[in-house]
Amino acid sequence: MNDNTSARAYSIPIKEYIMRAERIVFRDKLVCDVDRYDAEIRTDTDVLVETVASLVSAGTELAMYTKIHPRFSDPTNAWAKYPFFPGYSSVGIVRETGAAVKGLSAGDTIYFWGKHATYQVINAASSRYIKIPAGVDYEPFVFYHMAEIALTAPWQMSASFGKSVLVAGMGVIGNLAAQLYLLSGASHVYGVDIVDRRLSQANACGLHETVNPAGRSFVEALSSIGVAGVDIAVEAIGANPVIRECLKTVNKNGAAVLLGSPRTPMEVDLYDDVHCKGMKLVGAHEGSLTPDEKRAVEPYLITLLANGLLKTGPLITHRLTIDDAPAVYDGLLNRKDEFTGVLFTYGKQRAA
Repeated sequence: MNDNTSARAYSIPIKEYIMRAERIVFRDKLVCDVDRYDAEIRTDTDVLVETVASLVSAGTELAMYTKIHPRFSDPTNAWAKYPFFPGYSSVGIVRETGAAVKGLSAGDTIYFWGKHATYQVINAASSRYIKIPAGVDYEPFVFYHMAEIALTAPWQMSASFGKSVLVAGMGVIGNLAAQLYLLSGASHVYGVDIVDRRLSQANACGLHETVNPAGRSFVEALSSIGVAGVDIAVEAIGANPVIRECLKTVNKNGAAVLLGSPRTPMEVDLYDDVHCKGMKLVGAHEGSLTPDEKRAVEPYLITLLANGLLKTGPLITHRLTIDDAPAVYDGLLNRKDEFTGVLFTYGKQRAA
């Protein structure tokens, strides 16, 4: 940390509408620290939020932590650079609002696109946030952004009733995507991962058709459970070898969906794996949905999370504080069999 003060000061107002806060920062490649800053309301549409919990997005955050994100090599990029402040899926309690803020007041609990920080300021006029209904468990809403990303796959390539779906990668995004396909009418959803613990988590989330392909091709792994191929294969990791395996599992006139973000160029056998099979190759980056489309799915995702229809609890492997951040990113990078859903918690609870 870059502040030698031994006692944390983030609960003490510096002056009206300013809080001394802490946040995780990547100062350089593989350099993770905790930074102190002032969270300050500057405009009449600003909202001061005290964070309750934030979820690590392993794919994006590790790409930034390890400096493999492709935007680092883009000279026009203004986002992927150090220092980088990670996090974009948080739940918090509104503590103060600017004079022009309508519909939010102190004590409200919201999901918002927040960093891993004790306090932060969002702008009610331009920031995305969702007011969490009173009496509803807030913790599932920490997964809201991950669920929105996962929903991009069935949004771009829906599975009509009777279709079969393979999802490769049972991390947070892949697990949620598999659940969403099952909820939307797929007859079979096959979860694939080389980590048995993640397959057990998938089972706990209601995904009971799972297979570990370790040492085998995906085609061989599916054959071992009596499956000859699938209508839709979703790659939820962003790993080139896994993409290739997914392409080979798709039946004629089926589709492969790239939900994970590939980080490096790759070669594909377009003739046999795509062209001859009449296969659709579909990109499903969350940015492919327009703001209006994201707003349109809000009621659906709120209903799923508020009513426990989208299972998130079994995905949580760690609840830690931001002081543990260096160990968290090391674990996500080097001990993937132990780390899946990591929540940073901030010692606060929503008022009853």
